[in-house]
Amino acid sequence: MEAKSLKIALIGTGNVAWHIANAFTQTAHQIVEVYGRNIQNTNEFAGNLNALVKDSLNFKESQAEIILLAVSDNALPEIIAQMQLNSNQIVAHTSGSTPITIFDALPCKANFGVFYPLQTFSKTKQVNIQEVPFCIEGNSTETATCLKSLAEAISRKVFLISSEERLKLHLAAVFANNFVNHLLGISQEILQKENLSFELLRPLIQETFAKAMEAENIYAIQTGPARRNDQIIIQKHLQLLQNEAYKQKIYEIISESIRQKS
Repeated sequence: MEAKSLKIALIGTGNVAWHIANAFTQTAHQIVEVYGRNIQNTNEFAGNLNALVKDSLNFKESQAEIILLAVSDNALPEIIAQMQLNSNQIVAHTSGSTPITIFDALPCKANFGVFYPLQTFSKTKQVNIQEVPFCIEGNSTETATCLKSLAEAISRKVFLISSEERLKLHLAAVFANNFVNHLLGISQEILQKENLSFELLRPLIQETFAKAMEAENIYAIQTGPARRNDQIIIQKHLQLLQNEAYKQKIYEIISESIRQKS
């Protein structure tokens, strides 16, 4: 049986909203309304989708069956507290770390859930959203099934995951993405100060990630001076960082962590 075509309202016009909206334009589902804080951005965003601009958070008379909250975690409580929905609608947020219980603050009766895409998004870079894992949760089996079906329209990787599991997944993602990106930034900064190209590290970075994705135990493929407990090299590196205390501290903490796992 062919899945039902759903009408969607999108709250938010940022990176996550942009990618989700573009993905749904390739499906039978339709973004019919957009709500955002910045009027100019919202008008442009909605115009590109042939959607209406929503000027309030009252969706009781809206044709939207699903309302997706693609906003920052900090913005969620204020938005949820102002929402007006009818009992047939589903509202879901896209946050990795916010529990489903945040919807207990809804001032009306509605179905609710989570529609979390596990990926880093920016408007300047296309993402193959078919390969993005979507983590789904609902306040009922019916809600979860509906959100799961919606996610399956744009992704091949859809999972039912609880709030507790999702928070731990988000923690792991911060280590794998945010912290790794910051460490790469430190590497780039060190090279720039010596007028050396970051391209010199490209083969090493690519090989590091290729090996990690193939390894059953990533700790087991660790290399480097900390793995060998080579104090001569470690002290040389720390000496080079003597005027940059925070980098020195990062180096020491990670080196100790590597030694503990070796």
